[in-house]
Amino acid sequence: MRSYNTGGFSMVEVLVTIGIVLVLGAMLMPASARVLAMRENVTCSSNLRQIGLGIQAYTLENNGVLPGPLYVEHFPYWNDQVQLAWQLADYLNLDKSRLKLGGPDVFVCPAYRRAMKAKGLRVGDAAVYRLNIKVSMNGEPALPPFGYPNSRYPDVFGTRTDYPPMHQARLGDITDEKGAPAQSSTWMLKDTDKLAAGTVIDPLGYSPLADSMVHGSHRNALFFDFHVGRTDFSKTK
Repeated sequence: MRSYNTGGFSMVEVLVTIGIVLVLGAMLMPASARVLAMRENVTCSSNLRQIGLGIQAYTLENNGVLPGPLYVEHFPYWNDQVQLAWQLADYLNLDKSRLKLGGPDVFVCPAYRRAMKAKGLRVGDAAVYRLNIKVSMNGEPALPPFGYPNSRYPDVFGTRTDYPPMHQARLGDITDEKGAPAQSSTWMLKDTDKLAAGTVIDPLGYSPLADSMVHGSHRNALFFDFHVGRTDFSKTK
């Protein structure tokens, strides 16, 4: 009897091929996740550098005075005067006429954007960055260098409800508690989330903030000398 080779695959060959594809896929998924995380981290760091350039330009035009007065948590809003995006709009060529939700990309960390999507929230529903409000200035400890707008949200600052507005500091005022310059060692603005020190959580436990550090092992931060670095490393790294 003559046999014919149809050129097809046997069931065993098909199953082996599927197994190989699944194994390769499982091997590539962690690598893809790492690439995504690296890309998000680079973009976030670049955004912070641009924000730093905006703050630097602001101080140069205002005798070294920092923008403000500002609240601690910062959303990607450009129509709220207590938000950094509003204060820097002219220096970063932002359009103030746009609606606040959605926000300018320079104020939206892509890892934050992904965290909001995972929670079913919109960009702008939660703060992206937070300011350092406990900074030594001219040897005096724990002052808010970006000022204090008014008596709203006093628990954020640990102040009385009748606490008067505070004006923002000059860039050169940033020191350690002994009065030595400390711009390079003092963070100005960094990623925020539920675990960030000083975060105020609703008494009922709800918060739209990211549940943990959006970059996994660290938070990105802009320092007062305008370099960008990593801070608040997790115990896993």
